[in-house]
Amino acid sequence: MEVYSEFQDEFLTGPANWIYRSEFDDHEDILLTRSVLRYCFPLYSFYGGGADFLVLRFDTKPCQILYLDHEWGYSVSGRAIVGYGFSDFMTTWSNLGYPAIDRDSVFFDEEQGAISDKTESAQAWVRWLNE
Repeated sequence: MEVYSEFQDEFLTGPANWIYRSEFDDHEDILLTRSVLRYCFPLYSFYGGGADFLVLRFDTKPCQILYLDHEWGYSVSGRAIVGYGFSDFMTTWSNLGYPAIDRDSVFFDEEQGAISDKTESAQAWVRWLNE
C-alpha cells in the first residue's frame, strides 16, 4: 500500500501533476488519464530516464500493463498499452529478454495492441540474442 500511495501522491500533488497531451483539443485523453490513474499500481519507475512508469491497470479484465511516458502526458490510451494480463505480459517480455519498451517499441504489434514476441522483428531479435 505504501508504494501505491506514493505513486498516487506523485500524480495528485507532485511534479507529475502536469498530465496533458497537446495534440488533443477536446481533452478527452486528459480526463481519461486522470480517472484511470487511481486504478494503476506502479511496477517500475524510470526516474533516471525521465519519470516514466510501467504500471498495472487493475480496473480492466484482463488487467492492462501501461507505459506512462512523461513526454506524452502520461496518456493511458493507444500505444501506452503494452500488455494485457500480468502473466502474459511478463512471459512475452521475458521471451524478448526484457528489452526497453515504450510506445515506440519495435516489438509493438499493432494488430494485438501490445508488445509481442511473435512479430518478425521480435523473432529476429531473439535469434540474435541466441547467437
